[in-house]
Amino acid sequence: MAVCKRRRSKLGSTAAQFQILLCCLFLTILQVATVSGQQTLLPSITQHPVGGIFAQDSTVELNCEASSGHGDETPPTYQWVRDNEDVANSGKSLMIQSLNVETSGSYACLATFNLGTVISAAAEVQLITLEANVLSNSESSPHLTSVVAGIPDSISCSSPPATGIPSPETVWKVMLGNSYLDIAGSPNTLPGIDGRLYFLQ
Repeated sequence: MAVCKRRRSKLGSTAAQFQILLCCLFLTILQVATVSGQQTLLPSITQHPVGGIFAQDSTVELNCEASSGHGDETPPTYQWVRDNEDVANSGKSLMIQSLNVETSGSYACLATFNLGTVISAAAEVQLITLEANVLSNSESSPHLTSVVAGIPDSISCSSPPATGIPSPETVWKVMLGNSYLDIAGSPNTLPGIDGRLYFLQ
């Protein structure tokens, strides 16, 4: 082990003390670098659970994997949480049976080792829902609407607009005889992202 020894110096006491200080500082940096090179890695999540959008009554499987990071691969203890509340499951895989509103939400797993606990990224498990307001009242029921040629205007398919997960898409069609034709390509109309149909001129 390197040791700083005081040497006689012709530079005077102040210069000698400064020289010794630099020597000790160099050795301290060297020792820190050596220790950091042997630093023990901390536990980490190696496989995060992946969520998605699923239909009612679906079976959803979430998987989680963790590593101790220092060569000791003693299996950790896994704990799943949903919306920050514990789920009755102690394995690295979680099976959600018959998905519904009560079991959808934000899931994460906690892996506990001797050195501590790590938590995974959240997996959003969403349920397909549709709150359709189309034809729900007289205002949304099929009815004739008049627009004046040359004057911009717009009409709505439902009031308020339909909502859901994933976001529903409104498709406008024109009835010709007994057939419905898509009017998305018409130069005088533009379907809006808000579900309305805009007449440009």
